[in-house]
Amino acid sequence: MIETIENDLLTVKIDTLGAELLSVKNKETNREYIWDRHTDAWNKSSPILFPNIGALKNGKFTYNGKEYTGEKHGFAKNREFKVVNKEKAKISFNLTWDNESYVNYPFKFDLTLTYILNGNALTLNYVIKNEDDKTIYFALGAHPAFMGKNESLTGEKMGFNAGSKLVLSDVNLDTGCFKDSKTDLECDDSGCVEIKYHTFDNDAYVFENNQVKSVTLFEEDKSFVKVDFNAPIVGIWSPIGRDNPFVCIEPWYGIADKDSFTGDITERNEEQHLDVGGVFDESIKISFYML
Repeated sequence: MIETIENDLLTVKIDTLGAELLSVKNKETNREYIWDRHTDAWNKSSPILFPNIGALKNGKFTYNGKEYTGEKHGFAKNREFKVVNKEKAKISFNLTWDNESYVNYPFKFDLTLTYILNGNALTLNYVIKNEDDKTIYFALGAHPAFMGKNESLTGEKMGFNAGSKLVLSDVNLDTGCFKDSKTDLECDDSGCVEIKYHTFDNDAYVFENNQVKSVTLFEEDKSFVKVDFNAPIVGIWSPIGRDNPFVCIEPWYGIADKDSFTGDITERNEEQHLDVGGVFDESIKISFYML
């Protein structure tokens, strides 16, 4: 079911399936900012990544000596969320553990995703509660895809709130996991990098260790989207060989497995955890600008 919130500037549509952001439109210009799936480049627009991000090494993990299987980016993106509160410019979606989720994810959780419109900004607030009698482990990420108005963002720029030198984590294209190696990334004097046709040939640009706290996408040298976050990691991605019809900006609390990962979820790099009764409460803010 599609739900709508709005204010004087923007109209936002969200699917209860995965609580997935489907559309953000400027009311004055009718500009669509979110990838609308009008080609087969990607069949998603903004999936929630939970309880894991990216690939699991060999498609599985272990907990207390028992093996569990899982899919890329977790299961929440394919689950129906309940609407638990709705106002004109604000809506909350909830997903809670059940017997089905517990089979391959042995933790009891309660997840609420709230979308809040304020002026030209949309805030996504994620609250996870530990409903278990033990510590729970998880990763959480956003994956919004921002669409270029000219069917391509090739030749445009992405800007960072960092210095001129950044470090990328290298992806193993064969496994989908991360290598132990890193690659330096040079930005221009304004902290920007040009988006080229082959920019994402080696998969996502992934910045770990709190290097980046905001990402801006430009068209014709003017910013049209800016994402601000506190997440320690951010991935930036567009599909290979598609001329960048959209670019995803993905704040992550967690990361895909490394090739060297042993499989124990309690030892996964950047894994989040909540003690009994604990609450995770984090937000990302997406600002939309009129060109």
